[in-house]
Order: sequence, then C-alpha cells, then structure tokens
Amino acid sequence: TRTAFKTALTGLFVATATKQLRPDTDRFMMSVVRHFSLLTVVQQSGVFPAKKKNTNSLDVHVLVDVIAECMGSEQGELANIGESAIRLVTETCKYILGSAERAFQIPFFDVLVDKLCGLCYE
Repeated sequence: TRTAFKTALTGLFVATATKQLRPDTDRFMMSVVRHFSLLTVVQQSGVFPAKKKNTNSLDVHVLVDVIAECMGSEQGELANIGESAIRLVTETCKYILGSAERAFQIPFFDVLVDKLCGLCYE
C-alpha cells in the first residue's frame, strides 16, 4: 500500500542520514530517487500520461511526502538528504526532458512546492 511504501522510503532516507549506514545506503537511495524521477517523467508528461486514480501505477507523489517529512525534520542531516533528493529529481528530469523549463512544467514540482510551502505554516 501507499502507507507501507512511504514508511519504507522514509526509513531509507533516515538510514542514509545516519553516518554509520550512509556508505551502504547512499547509492541505493540515489537509485530509488532516480527511479521515481523516471516514473514522474513517464507518468506526467509525454504522449500517454497516467490517468488520475490509476491503481496499477505507483504514486510518485509518495516521494514528495517523504521529502517534505525530511525537510521539516529538526535533524539537520535528514534535511540535507531531502535537499539532495530534490536536487537529484531536478537534475534527472532536466536531463531527460532537455531543459529546466520543460522539467518544471511537470505537476510533480507544483505538488512539491505546495507541500514545502505548507511546512512554513506547521
């Protein structure tokens, strides 16, 4: 389910923020974030964007929730991991779509900005 996947992804980010575990988890976390970036591009742009409420596809916005949790954390290293994830998603989408302008037209970034702005009021 979405909740279980969010919990697992949050655990991966927390493990990556832990200095003793970082060498073992850093590359895996980057691969997972890149995978989400690819899914985001495929689902939210192109000729056949995914329909809303499609139960057969992974909800890429779970990554937004996890990044927001990290960025809202008082633990500085966890916020750094969230920032790294944002940077990696941005770079991957820019590379695939050819420009920042095209990448930032993906709804994923609107959702991310809204979620991060909401942290200011929590």
